[in-house]
Amino acid sequence: MIDLADLPLKFPKGPQKKRRRQGRPRPAPRRSSRMYLYAPPDKIHLFRYLLEAEDHLGVMTVVDRRRAALLIRFSPHREQDLPAFLDRARQLLALEGPLPVGETPAS
Repeated sequence: MIDLADLPLKFPKGPQKKRRRQGRPRPAPRRSSRMYLYAPPDKIHLFRYLLEAEDHLGVMTVVDRRRAALLIRFSPHREQDLPAFLDRARQLLALEGPLPVGETPAS
């Protein structure tokens, strides 16, 4: 039988994780920015996975599944990252858009 008095009181700590904090955190935006795109209907799932893999750059919603119109909502803080992502996604998928600001797929 093990005597509890013989056990060490403190357990050794594992390797310390480095914090990725860079500067002060930005305040939460009051509104999300949005963008509309068209994608091939059979590639919508792939586009969603790519968007999520890009450090959750945005959230995608299918607005019109027959025409494969997509709505992407993203933080205004990440707006400068979106064009580079879309350029890389266009190499894999035949994306159309983004639609001009204020225009929706229904118009």
